[in-house]
Amino acid sequence: MYLNKIKWITILLIIITGTCGAYAQKETDTTNKPTFKSVDELLLHYNNKIKEALRTLEIKRLASLENYLERAPESERRRVLMNMLKTADFLRQYDKVISTSGTILKNYAKDPDKWKVLNARFEALMNSGRLDQAYQEWEKACGNVNLQNWQSVFETGMNISDRFIEARQVDKTKAIYNTLRKKLTFVGDLEMLLKMKEQQLFWVGRTAPPIMGKDLDGKKVDWADYRGKVVLLEFWATWCGPCIAQMPQIKNVHEQFHPQGFEIIGINLDYTIDALKNFIKQNQIPWRQLFDSQSYSSPNAISYNVTSIPASFLIGPDGKIVMSGDPTFGWERVVSRLLAKAAAANK
Repeated sequence: MYLNKIKWITILLIIITGTCGAYAQKETDTTNKPTFKSVDELLLHYNNKIKEALRTLEIKRLASLENYLERAPESERRRVLMNMLKTADFLRQYDKVISTSGTILKNYAKDPDKWKVLNARFEALMNSGRLDQAYQEWEKACGNVNLQNWQSVFETGMNISDRFIEARQVDKTKAIYNTLRKKLTFVGDLEMLLKMKEQQLFWVGRTAPPIMGKDLDGKKVDWADYRGKVVLLEFWATWCGPCIAQMPQIKNVHEQFHPQGFEIIGINLDYTIDALKNFIKQNQIPWRQLFDSQSYSSPNAISYNVTSIPASFLIGPDGKIVMSGDPTFGWERVVSRLLAKAAAANK
């Protein structure tokens, strides 16, 4: 066993040094030496190089797993298949994820990791344009809900419902909520959550109402200036605990996707403008802010029917509201998909 470990470590080092060595040779060549205008550009450059090298290794790993599966003893087949699924998922090889998950579910129907496999399968189906199939298979998998798997049932259902919201198929979203009601009767506060989500569906597909007032630079907000972009409109305040708690995630999404056309507009409901300005300065909040001292009685809060915060509205490139309220797994996935669709439409 020890010799085998040494063997695989040696092989891995050869692969890595071979891959990275090629990059090193290329970039130490004075004729091709890269120049950077900022540390951000430098870090992005080498982060992308690392991703490329890692992807190359994962492709080789998947090929080796597939070859080994043909001769693997029965005692190892499940482990090989699970690693194939994980690697294909990382590589976003959706057809491979779907076929591998199908094999696992067929041969290991009572596997303790069944819902992990199903989750990967549903995600691959949705990412490859088979949303209805993901929904149908989820409905079928919900036939045996218990205290051990109910959370997986709930999370996968809400994830699929978010995709239907993005597709503006509100009826199917409501159908998923009703299935959850029937299957998860033992889950406390579920009904309250689902009613809130149903109320938020009112906004899906509607044109975003105009924003009244001026931002901190004295400029009016005109939605026409944001056509072709994805915008998160966020009602918040510094005295709101949940608003502050989600701020780091929102900052990360803004930093990651702003260069691709993602914008955030904050409508602040603090009691004083100084509270807003101090918070922005201390926390280095880079996006546009409006101060609305009238709080829930302000024209903006009334237009968007805001009665509690945080209240979020995601507006698509066409100026219509894609989603109201927070998505199940955060903004990163949703924003990434919308930007990808917008980029594809502009080609």
